Amino acid sequence: MILADKVMLITGASSGIGAATARAVAARGARVVLVARSRENLERVAAEIGPNATVVPADVTRAEDVERMRQAVTERFGTLDVVFANAGMFVRGDPLTGDPEQWARAIDLNVTGLLRTLRATLPLLVARRSGHVLITASVAGKRWLQGQTVYCATKRAVYSIAEGLRLEMLPHNVKVTIVSPGWVASEFWDGHMDARGLADAVAGGSAITSESIVDGILYVLTQPDTVSVSELVIRPLKQQH
Repeated sequence: MILADKVMLITGASSGIGAATARAVAARGARVVLVARSRENLERVAAEIGPNATVVPADVTRAEDVERMRQAVTERFGTLDVVFANAGMFVRGDPLTGDPEQWARAIDLNVTGLLRTLRATLPLLVARRSGHVLITASVAGKRWLQGQTVYCATKRAVYSIAEGLRLEMLPHNVKVTIVSPGWVASEFWDGHMDARGLADAVAGGSAITSESIVDGILYVLTQPDTVSVSELVIRPLKQQH
């Protein structure tokens, strides 16, 4: 895919992998629709990008927000080439000691929010019989991590959704890619780890930056029309799981 003039919607676009991806694809000529809950943070990212960025504050767990997101895309562009369903959250805890309210929020965003995003945007790709869907999962969806049972379960669900979608989209010529990062030092960990600890992890080779994931995303997006990269896994060198 040549990215110039393509329209790409990115959820979770106000920081981390979402914001870094938006900057990278816009620099290559794509028009990006930035979606997240915080208008202030979205506008900060959009100011860095320039006129190729459109800001749509929305919470993908809310049906009315997702519908407004879809309307914004169709009214401004009339079409959509790439959907990057990237919004998500981390939650600590296991079924014995975890907080059920936090579980509910994580499931609502990581799983139901993903499904709402897909339900709203897929018809635009199917109608034109082309396009690409990228979905952020995690290596945590591949195996159990101590103290993260619920989070791992949400990301395992994301894997199931993405693989099922890949098969369902084959007749429509729509590509589907699971993006599975290892430990990425970003705002995703706000409230769980301080900036100094994340910087030390990157320096020590146990974490990577968002830009490392973006390099892989650009590779996936620029493959020929007949080539589909089904899964992208990028880990820090020293990450064991």
